[in-house]
Amino acid sequence: MQEIVTCTVCPRGCSIIVEGTTDSVTAISGQGCKRGKAFAAAEFTHSARILTSTVKVCGSGNEVLPVRSASPVPMEKLFDCTKGIQRFFRTDC
Repeated sequence: MQEIVTCTVCPRGCSIIVEGTTDSVTAISGQGCKRGKAFAAAEFTHSARILTSTVKVCGSGNEVLPVRSASPVPMEKLFDCTKGIQRFFRTDC
């Protein structure tokens, strides 16, 4: 399997070609730096993102409060996490 990953580590935005299976990388080309190579390998095998959102806060001067995950969340868990945020914080203020 081959995939083109756009690197977001630095402003260059290299288009990196990654080849391999879902569990391992066999070849990487097109990266402009070592950090890009590591990013592309991680993105290819298991994508994860920092989750950012807002929540409604009752009894404060602010209507909403920004929240952010402490570490990257696997892509397949993002929607579950947002549902959990909605259940945890009250919305009936």
